[in-house]
Amino acid sequence: MMMKVSSLPAAPRRVPRRYLREPVPLHFPVEEQVPESRLHRLLIDRLCDSLERELGDTVLLASDQFLYWDPTDPKQCLAPDVAVRLGGPPLVLKSWKTWEHG
Repeated sequence: MMMKVSSLPAAPRRVPRRYLREPVPLHFPVEEQVPESRLHRLLIDRLCDSLERELGDTVLLASDQFLYWDPTDPKQCLAPDVAVRLGGPPLVLKSWKTWEHG
């Protein structure tokens, strides 16, 4: 005796999304010219070297890079002399977007 397999209902058709206004792409700058003294640069370099030596490959370390925390507003950023995230791989970043790298 053969049983008849019922057909599945058709999947709903996808309607293409339409925007009320075209989305504007956001630009997140990766550099800005800021004057630093030679002593300031030397101290930052020594601090970074010390952190890398002490923490090794268990840290994500950034220096003088923009740090963004709001993916909708590129103006919300800082550029700390040194930023550290423990437990991260030692990546080379142009800018630090917290929604991508924590």
